[in-house]
Amino acid sequence: MSTHDRSSNGTARTTTHESLDDDLVEAQKDPDYLKLLKQLDDTYNQKVEESELRRQHEVSSIRHWCRVERQEIHKTYNNAVKNERQRIKKEILEKIAYLEAEMEALKNSE
Repeated sequence: MSTHDRSSNGTARTTTHESLDDDLVEAQKDPDYLKLLKQLDDTYNQKVEESELRRQHEVSSIRHWCRVERQEIHKTYNNAVKNERQRIKKEILEKIAYLEAEMEALKNSE
């Protein structure tokens, strides 16, 4: 029965529960055995590559989503700051207009 693991350089390699010598003995009995092992190894490597590509796509999607969310937060914050500044400015102008009217009324009452 074959299993797969990673060698130290990151490439997939096929190992068996038995020794490599057992694979050679099996290959002598069945000429297609090594071909089947290679197909199994190729299929495994393809699945690993597909999985890595999916993972990279997911990471990219998450990063994009985070950028969009961050932009929305900044936009919302900046709009709130802008609105608050406009409200304060309007309030100050109203107070100035009120005080000017009061000063004018005081001048007229003298």
